Amino acid sequence: MNKRIGILYPFTGKTFGGSHVSVINMIKKLDKKLFHPIIFLHKKGKILEFLKNEKIEFIYDENINLVESNNLIQFFIFSLKNYFKMKDIFKANEIDIVHSNDGLIHATWNIPVLLSGKKFVWHMRSRDNSRRLIIYSIFANQILSVSNYCKKNLPPMLNKKIRVIKNFFSHDLIKKSEITNKKIIAYVANYKQQKRPELFFKIANEVFNSNIKNINFYIFGTYSNNDKSKLLRLINKENCKNKISFMGLKFPIEPWIRKSTLTLSLGKNEGFGRVLIESMLNKSLVIATSGGAHEEIIKNGYNGIIVNHLDPKDISKKILFYLKNQKKMKKIIDRAFSYSKKNFITLNTSKEIEDLYCDIL
Repeated sequence: MNKRIGILYPFTGKTFGGSHVSVINMIKKLDKKLFHPIIFLHKKGKILEFLKNEKIEFIYDENINLVESNNLIQFFIFSLKNYFKMKDIFKANEIDIVHSNDGLIHATWNIPVLLSGKKFVWHMRSRDNSRRLIIYSIFANQILSVSNYCKKNLPPMLNKKIRVIKNFFSHDLIKKSEITNKKIIAYVANYKQQKRPELFFKIANEVFNSNIKNINFYIFGTYSNNDKSKLLRLINKENCKNKISFMGLKFPIEPWIRKSTLTLSLGKNEGFGRVLIESMLNKSLVIATSGGAHEEIIKNGYNGIIVNHLDPKDISKKILFYLKNQKKMKKIIDRAFSYSKKNFITLNTSKEIEDLYCDIL
């Protein structure tokens, strides 16, 4: 092939989360002699600065309207309006494939991509129960799923079109921070009800009632001042509130997780659970809620802990048990590290996604 395959990864640009991190890690692994990856942003946001720092090529254009309505008539009208603008972008940047990674992007780009004669990859990163599901399925040349849990939501007739592909992660050889008396419990999630932030603070409140000292809670993600105030009201002891830190967005997150003793992942029906693997790779014990794809990753008691009930007292008892039983915790952490490194670093190369791109052209 004389020219590189041009791949466009559109994002809304307003948020920064796991799908962005996975795409950034994937772009770094792609063979740049064969592929020319570009990220597209509809809006300015924190991701723009991250892309600059990571020296990843991107396009920013607010003239492409996001299709945010579920109204099918508006969906087709907006798609036709966007088509002419997108066609110019495809031509100017020699784009062959559009690889979408979230719901708004699926709705906004699929028809213009089809009309332009380009290939469309729909990447399912969460369980989608919307009526637009079938529309996306029809227009996509290839459907990717981050887990079997997400894949099961699609009609069986589409199985030949679907591939389950692992998320991409980075990993370095920096050693775990030296053990100190300070115990850090991490929670990595933007403020969304699906992530159960209130449950995290109720758990923290129960832990503070224990006799274990020097426990601190770090929250990584985007929270408004109103969100912070509302959550802190769930902590009964006023003097314990200063042991809770809102750390904001951190990229890369790995050095921060590496400092954490334990990571809580409390999301409801997670499509994958990226923080689980990030924590395993950085030797932080994972305690996660059951359901979704969590149980595709965690074998309870072997490489992490699954909790089946959402009672803050029960979960806090699990936390305190492992903080008091360091040997048991270390065994689980070591097994989790081996599992995650083998399955998500050593055996998780870019070859499968590169082959996929080549196959659909």
